[in-house]
Amino acid sequence: MMIPSINPNDLIVFHFVVCERSIKLAAEKLCLTQPTVSYHIGALERHVGTKLFEAKRGTLRLTQTGKDLAQYASRIYHEMASAEQFVEFLKQPMLRAGICFTFAIALRTVVPRFEQPNFKEVRLVMRNASSFDIVRDVLDSQLDVGIVVSMDYYNSELKFIPLSTHEKMVIVTSPFDHILEKDKIELADLDGRKFILPAKTSASHQILLKRLEAEGLKVQVSQFETVNNTEWSRYLVEIGETLDFLHIKSVEEQISQGRLAIVPIPTDFRVGADAVIRKDTLTTKAIDTFISSVRRTFKNLH
Repeated sequence: MMIPSINPNDLIVFHFVVCERSIKLAAEKLCLTQPTVSYHIGALERHVGTKLFEAKRGTLRLTQTGKDLAQYASRIYHEMASAEQFVEFLKQPMLRAGICFTFAIALRTVVPRFEQPNFKEVRLVMRNASSFDIVRDVLDSQLDVGIVVSMDYYNSELKFIPLSTHEKMVIVTSPFDHILEKDKIELADLDGRKFILPAKTSASHQILLKRLEAEGLKVQVSQFETVNNTEWSRYLVEIGETLDFLHIKSVEEQISQGRLAIVPIPTDFRVGADAVIRKDTLTTKAIDTFISSVRRTFKNLH
């Protein structure tokens, strides 16, 4: 790999002189003295081996070599300016947070909280994924905090903070599903029905499957087994005779509009919600605010 011998500072100064067509104006823009600017131009001309400017009637004009080199100098300046912006972006405090698909509704109140003036300096990076994926990313330090469905994730390096213990889950279907014509629907009536399930890393669906299997029921998995988007799964339920298992608040709008219907079984499904962080994580104001905002969201949902 060739190491460039040209001084990038000479090219930056050259770029400003080209833009201003003046040593004096370029010096003012760069907050340098005119002799310093002239020194950089002279050093660049010595490196190139030819003149880059011609002085005619008190103005600077580029030579042909100067015109050709000016294109490279311009690109280098803008790339360095972009790199500088990127570095400043990286210096900004960042909170990397994840919310599982089941509780994605919490995003509606958490994100606006971080748009308030006292958190403007914090860059909130959100991820929506399955509970097990979020737990894994917190463990791998890819996320600072996560919101997941309560269950045993069998990891002693993580700390789970209870946020809610009674989030209502419902089984939904198309309002035209023939099962809704029954006077009374029992859990056994779901035997053999197709469910749209996300990846096997969904904690809420594992809870549902274990509950149904404990009742001796068989569940078919829809061909859309790997759906990892709540909105898309709701749409798939609307258009076909498949079922899904979702948080009650995430389907209220579709139910009120007659696009989805709750399967009215006598069984009550409740799941808990936890915040998860690494035990060795130093909690910050941003993390505490994120967790308290989600806890408040769950409290306001009831």
